[in-house]
Amino acid sequence: MPDLIIDGLRVSVPEGTTVIEAAETLGIMIPRFCFHPALGSAGSCRMCAVMFTDGPVKGLQMSCMVKAKNGMVVDTGHPEALAYRKHIAELLMLHHPHDCPVCDEGGHCLLQDTTISCGHSLRGFKGKKRTYRNQDLGPLVAQEMNRCIHCYRCSRYYQDVSGYRDFGPMRIAGGVQYGRYTDGPLESPFAGNLVEICPTGVFTDKPSRHKARHWDLERAPSVCLSCSLGCNTTVCARYRAVVKLEARESAEVNGHFLCDRGRYGYEYANLPERPRTATVDGTELPLHDALAETAARLKRIREAHGGAAVACLGSSRQSIESQGMLASMASMAGWRKPEYSTGSHRKRNILSALAGLGLDLHVSLAGIGASDCVLVVGAAPLSEAPMLTLSLRQAARNGAAVCVIDPRPLVMPLPFLHIPSRKYDMESCLGAILRRAFPDPGPDSSPEEAAFLEALAPEMPEAAATPGWEEFAAKLASARMPVIVCGTDIVSLSTPPLAAGVAKFLAGRLGKAGFFPVFAGANALGAALMNPDPDTSFDDIVEGIDQGSVKALICVESDPLARFANHSRVHEAFEKLELLVCIDHLPSRTRDKARIFLPSQTVFEAGGSFVNQEGRLQYAHPAFACAAPLSQTLENGDPPRTFSQGVPGSEPRPSWELLTRLAELSGMSCCPPGETPHPWNGVASASPVLAALSSDAWPHNGVLLLPEKGCGPGLAARPSAPVPDAGADLIITEQAFGTEELSSYGTILRSLAPIPQVMLHSLDATTISLREEDYVHMACEIGAVRCYVRMVENMARSTVVLPRRDDSGWQYATANGYTVELSLLHKHVDGPGEHGAHGKPEEGDA
Repeated sequence: MPDLIIDGLRVSVPEGTTVIEAAETLGIMIPRFCFHPALGSAGSCRMCAVMFTDGPVKGLQMSCMVKAKNGMVVDTGHPEALAYRKHIAELLMLHHPHDCPVCDEGGHCLLQDTTISCGHSLRGFKGKKRTYRNQDLGPLVAQEMNRCIHCYRCSRYYQDVSGYRDFGPMRIAGGVQYGRYTDGPLESPFAGNLVEICPTGVFTDKPSRHKARHWDLERAPSVCLSCSLGCNTTVCARYRAVVKLEARESAEVNGHFLCDRGRYGYEYANLPERPRTATVDGTELPLHDALAETAARLKRIREAHGGAAVACLGSSRQSIESQGMLASMASMAGWRKPEYSTGSHRKRNILSALAGLGLDLHVSLAGIGASDCVLVVGAAPLSEAPMLTLSLRQAARNGAAVCVIDPRPLVMPLPFLHIPSRKYDMESCLGAILRRAFPDPGPDSSPEEAAFLEALAPEMPEAAATPGWEEFAAKLASARMPVIVCGTDIVSLSTPPLAAGVAKFLAGRLGKAGFFPVFAGANALGAALMNPDPDTSFDDIVEGIDQGSVKALICVESDPLARFANHSRVHEAFEKLELLVCIDHLPSRTRDKARIFLPSQTVFEAGGSFVNQEGRLQYAHPAFACAAPLSQTLENGDPPRTFSQGVPGSEPRPSWELLTRLAELSGMSCCPPGETPHPWNGVASASPVLAALSSDAWPHNGVLLLPEKGCGPGLAARPSAPVPDAGADLIITEQAFGTEELSSYGTILRSLAPIPQVMLHSLDATTISLREEDYVHMACEIGAVRCYVRMVENMARSTVVLPRRDDSGWQYATANGYTVELSLLHKHVDGPGEHGAHGKPEEGDA
């Protein structure tokens, strides 16, 4: 490790560290514009000049371009270095518009800070300033090109890190500008990071434009809820409304960046139609009265029909505190054990994947970026876990081989091998790759490893034999750190344990390997910890309602009317309930149907703990006090002129607190006598794994809730379900935009979501005489779906893919392994006018 002296302080740093990074470890911040930890060095801004007074390098040099060496003596405050930086600052400001008073970057602008610190205050250049024409870059990013200092950060991020090529530098010399050939939305689903990458105000956040200065904002560290990865964010709020979300650096999870779905999916917290008042039978009541009425009705049902007549449904967007209190309350009251997923297939897949997680196979997003071979099974990274795509790209840039076995059409900004296997053939493809990589068990293999290898499919299915799979198998055989990524949404029940078994086998043969499951929902793993029973599901609750054994249902931050695959069945079942209670902060369909509604707070107001898909428990801090945004309470632009003691819209409480108060009104105690209710009380009683933890002392990177080894059955190669003889696989899938529950309530991302389309392989579509953008009628087992057709080449044959969007009609199809007859896909002669522009069926049309 090189030893050097910087400003009189001795430091040792790893080989390859630049001087600017070495100085930062000592707390010395050398001015910079082009350098960024995630981008590396470019040497284009010339602002990081320092004086090397002794050692292998002498004189004035750019600290971002010089690697630390033994014996270096660096003076960052040398008079020559300071004078040089002052001249550079003056040159950078020659053509700058000096519009800090109206620039959204004012107050946290690197150019502003550096110019002031360099002592530059007067413009000496008397000529005409260079000017540019700004471009329309879509709904997320605003451009003010005249503020540019040509640091190349934006193009280096956009092209190198995110992997898209529709944006970059154009023209030459002093006329260089950054943009697109034509106006239009940026193609990258990670474009919002340009706002934070840019050190000046060239790229600013368009949705929050001109809403607040940096010092006006209430800020708090939080966790993204748009998928199961648990990316770290910073909430920025003003006047009781979320203004924007920023990426919060996390070395193990999201690094320095966020996807656009996570960055701009916050609008649900600010909705004017967000319910903020408790209602009973459609009448608004004070929250305490509504809680008392809820407790009384639940008590009557319990006395008349028994505790099993009351069922509870949570969700994977609930915090651990809310999930735990729901489980604890149900246990104390003798109700049915709560469910947290509307799909039994998905719940069982999550539980089987959870059984394979352990410290022996643990890998984070950062670990995937450092892997040299990644095999993805049954997951669509860009749709189901967008930031996983950036990690896969980082791995590919480092020379890793990436292979994806999935029937859906996949697009990722990286070189990868796509094996478009049918859903039921994915395990055979996985087995064939492993058998080709390791044709025999090897002399040091255990009998268990030999039996596992022997049980795998020996041959690649003919329809999935994509050129290049043998080469990938060869790379897997010599990998240093392979990772198996496994989805849990569309795969068979035997796939997650098989994928975990493959990872365990690779760890035994190669010394190290990782298993990285992808779940549906921010806290899906936390939900699995609360109810680890694979034999129960929301289907049992619906069946109980149909049979008359379930009389009351409490839905906590869950919307089964919108998220359950069989919409009509749930709708009919809810008509039979004596009592439907909804606790939520969304204007959901379930809320509209509920007899009693209790308003809860969002994660931005209540905070909460969440467990991501790798088992990392993280805490989201509350950012501001819950109340209606000031903009929604103004009268003709002025505050209301009526006096009251409360703040409008401040009635919602954290869902765990609502459940605690409901338990107390029902005569149950959720905490020891004399103690104030704590959000962790319910968690401690509901989950032995979490009982010993406290949310008061978690480190920045959270806590890993993993055993030393996965608690699953070890190496397991179970046969998957047989391939149906007739029909095509029907796959209900996620999209990057438009399908995630929380972000779908907003308008910012709506224009980026494509119209709902049913996707088929071009050869299948041609066989039944369909063309691109035909409007078709698809007959399914429980109803009919009407949608536009999209024909693609990079997907499995005999497969129909439908997005999980409200306007696609997916709830009138079935998702868990059912098939659809391709012959029944035909042009809908009435056209899109019958059910709207996007073919959305009317309520109850099945």
